[in-house]
Amino acid sequence: MRRKGGQTVKKLNKWIAVLLLLTCHVMLSLTCKAAPKPEDIDLMRLGTAEIQLKDLSGNIVKNREVNLTKVADVKVEGEKVVYKPAGDFADSGLDLSSIESTGTITAVFRYSMDHAIAPTKAVTGSDGKAIYHGLETGLYLIYVSAVTDGVTFSPFLMALPQSDDALWNYYVIATPKALATSKEVSKKLTVKKLWNDNGHNRPSSVVIELLKNGSPVGEITLSDGNHWSYKWEGLSVADVWTVREKEVPKGYVVSYSEEGGCVYVSNTGMLIQTGQLKWPIFVLAGLGIVFVCVGVYLRRMELKKE
Repeated sequence: MRRKGGQTVKKLNKWIAVLLLLTCHVMLSLTCKAAPKPEDIDLMRLGTAEIQLKDLSGNIVKNREVNLTKVADVKVEGEKVVYKPAGDFADSGLDLSSIESTGTITAVFRYSMDHAIAPTKAVTGSDGKAIYHGLETGLYLIYVSAVTDGVTFSPFLMALPQSDDALWNYYVIATPKALATSKEVSKKLTVKKLWNDNGHNRPSSVVIELLKNGSPVGEITLSDGNHWSYKWEGLSVADVWTVREKEVPKGYVVSYSEEGGCVYVSNTGMLIQTGQLKWPIFVLAGLGIVFVCVGVYLRRMELKKE
């Protein structure tokens, strides 16, 4: 009886193990779907973008202008999907390795405004949707035109196609982030100049342009006299305002950052190689040759002694 009971327990344990394996397999098959492979992207297929606008309360926002601009082509490199700036952005030098980061979105949006790149426009209907058909595969910048009295939205980047379970989806639905509604009809914008250098050969002043929807509408000279800073007031909230250094000083590169209504224009000095630093190379090379010769001489002396 003991042997029978032992065999029964063993069989029971086996069945339990089999059932556990089957359960795990079923759960994994339900929860873990294979991601689509980059090589399966049909680069020649046209897609559709459906932009839905809703305010902070989830209400539909209709009769609003939506802007769409193609920023980059999609490329397949090995097992990765990458985006290469194309068209009006081809010479931008933008880093698109992280398309969801705020820094990347801001940089793309600023480049679009600074270069007055014309977008494709659509207006949301009674359902709060703006739909674009016949879009090429790639990366797109989408932003909603501001109005003097109404909810505003954050610009964003949209990839086409997008990964959807185990397939590539060519009909993308996106909802931009709604921001707090502003009742103000005007706003302020401050610009500050920052220097990242050793203080030598720094210009006494620089000219900063004010751009309205990408077009220059004014300029200001920054210097020690105004503490390298200036504030514009009474700017319409219905327009997009940015700044640009009119002429970057020789020997510097410029970068922009924005925080709390202030744009920081940073000039960083470039290191320039001069002949003054070449002499150590020849000295060290000469010393190396001397040490080699001394080593060879001492080795020969040791061999003679032997």
